[in-house]
Order: sequence, then C-alpha cells, then structure tokens
Amino acid sequence: MQIEERRTTTLRAKVADSQLGFGKYFSDHMFLMNYENGKWLRPRIEPYGPISLEPGACALHYAQCMFEGQKVFRGTDGVIRFFRPHFHAERMAKGAERLCMPPVPKEMYLEAVKRLVRFDADWVPKSRGSALYLRPTLIATESYLGVRPAEKYLFFVISSPVGAYYAEGLNPVRIWVEEDYIRAAPGGLGAVKAGANYAASLSAFVAAKARGFAQVLWLDALTKSQVEEVGTMNVFFRFK
Repeated sequence: MQIEERRTTTLRAKVADSQLGFGKYFSDHMFLMNYENGKWLRPRIEPYGPISLEPGACALHYAQCMFEGQKVFRGTDGVIRFFRPHFHAERMAKGAERLCMPPVPKEMYLEAVKRLVRFDADWVPKSRGSALYLRPTLIATESYLGVRPAEKYLFFVISSPVGAYYAEGLNPVRIWVEEDYIRAAPGGLGAVKAGANYAASLSAFVAAKARGFAQVLWLDALTKSQVEEVGTMNVFFRFK
C-alpha cells in the first residue's frame, strides 16, 4: 500500500505521563483512506485536524459508523509493541459487515496503524500503566437521505497517549448493576463497536455516576438475571 505522507509544521504540546488521563490529548498526525466505487483510495498520513463532512452524510443520520480501540506500549527496553493488532483488524471487519459497510482489508488495517505509530513514535508514553491508544474509525460519508447503505466511506485512525481510564487509577472501582436499561439484545448490534451502542449506554452511565459509581454492569436483555458485561472494562468473578 502506497501511503502519502505529509508532516505537520506545528507540533502539538505534550503533557507529563502522570497528567494524561484517558482520551484528552491527541498526537500530531492521523491516517485517512477513502472508499468509492468499490475501492479503497488515497491512503495518507497528514496532520491531525478537522474532517470535512456534508450535512447529509449518512453517518450523521443513520449511524453508519463504528470504531476500534487498541493500545501500543513502550517496554522497559524502549521497544514499542502492539497488543494483538490482528484480532482488532478482524473484529472491525466483522463489525463493518454487520453494519453493511465495506470492511478494511486486514493488511491495510495493520499497515495503517503501524505506519501511524512509526510516524508519531515520540507520543508513546514510557510510564507503567500508560499507553498510546489507537482509535481506528469507519464512517459513511455519502450525502444521501434515503435509507440504504452508503456508497462512500472514510476510514481514519487517530491516536491518544493515555494513562488510567478511571480516576481511581489501578485501585478498585464501584460498579452499578443496571436493572432497567439494556446494553444489547439478541439479534442486535451488541457484538459491534457501533457508535449507536455507546450513545444508548450513556443514560445509565450518567445515572450511575450521580450515585457515586464508576461504571455500569449490564444484565441480559431477556431475564435481567445474567451478567452481560461492564461498559468500559472486562469483568471477572472469583467465588470462594
């Protein structure tokens, strides 16, 4: 894949690893690639900045949009390592098919994230518990108001140096068991990192936050008696 490269002339300010938090800061560059007429076109790396969309873009009206989330770590030996990128590429491809979007070929996905990290290698933090978080994203860009899959798309990747997700750091957090709202239903989009899934989860999260809890534990949609997942982290149970 031939990737166009354009470096920024104005570097973004960095902060200390201890002040990172999650998702508040972004690196200097981003990767972009367009889809038209059945082909992926113009793979490129350019300075991080606004993306132009027409008001009629299908992503804005019918939520044809999804993302991935993966991390890159700098070891104590200084070497930068990806955590299972092939699995992320496969999950995004499966999610795209569920949303009637063109999957990004695995080889293109992997090359995109690797080249972007190489471009912004200085942004990979060094402290224990920190990482460079990658956010590959796929959105429908065709301006069309009929209800059908779009014919034009944009795949882009941005990155953000991050620390602990929760204010509690690596300490235990309080979890609210949600018994009214549901996170996913059989036959729905629960297995896809679609933007609509996260929008639907916000009401329960805001209510849990107001009660002093850090996150929501979701129950199954049919009986509300079985554990489904926790919103933004894995959950495990130890008995006895």
